[in-house]
Amino acid sequence: MFLAFAVALADQDLAADCHAHVEAERWGQAKMACKIALGDDPDNAALLVEHGVALWQMNELEASERQLRRALELGSEDPRIEEYLPKEEPETPPQRAPDPAPARG
Repeated sequence: MFLAFAVALADQDLAADCHAHVEAERWGQAKMACKIALGDDPDNAALLVEHGVALWQMNELEASERQLRRALELGSEDPRIEEYLPKEEPETPPQRAPDPAPARG
């Protein structure tokens, strides 16, 4: 019983550390704390967002996108996801070549 309580408390501490480092903009520490916390709870959408933000701030954009997209898959509605995910480029229809000028004669 005590062991289960200690593990649950440790998990909370890891998640709290992750969040605290993100809030304080300590990106390297946030990256590590979030990664460790996710090791115990890989489907925690809030942790995935925090980790994604830290990764983005450290210019690890592909890893950040993976974390943020996974958080979306898990149902997160955190507004930072939209802020940090790359914007989709709208597809532009192919341009039609201009009609040739009529011959003058």
